[in-house]
Amino acid sequence: MVIPYSLWALSHLRRAGLPPASRALGLALLPLATGTVHTLARRLTRTARQAA
Repeated sequence: MVIPYSLWALSHLRRAGLPPASRALGLALLPLATGTVHTLARRLTRTARQAA
């Protein structure tokens, strides 16, 4: 779900005139951000299951 939204956001930013370097940096950081969110979610749900 993240990648389609990111592509939509990049197209809007391109139309708004954001410099290409900024868009490239954001796209390059997408896998890092996605991995971080998934890792945090896994740890939080694991902790919640162990507490129950």
